[in-house]
Amino acid sequence: DFCLSRGLGDVYKRQAQAVARRRPVSSGLRGVLAEQYLRAQTLLSEGAPLARSMPGRMGFELCATVAGGAAILHRLAKPEFSCVAQRPTLQKSDWLMILIRALMRRPIS
Repeated sequence: DFCLSRGLGDVYKRQAQAVARRRPVSSGLRGVLAEQYLRAQTLLSEGAPLARSMPGRMGFELCATVAGGAAILHRLAKPEFSCVAQRPTLQKSDWLMILIRALMRRPIS
């Protein structure tokens, strides 16, 4: 991206976010986002058994990845959240749950 490569990333990002907040999200875009949400949820659910079956550090990292993806999907599922206007972020409590789930080898509840 031209702006990012020239150190204008923050300015560009703020402008893009301001435009996204002003524009209403069309029903077509909502449909596409819902479809991609379900696709991501399905892929995480299907990959969770593989993450649990892997030994050692690889299994821990895969469980943490699946748990992190599930935490982001949980944020996106909130009705008041608009991923078009705002990027989902994880809180300290989310990171703690990801760690616990990875250690217990239970990436998805």
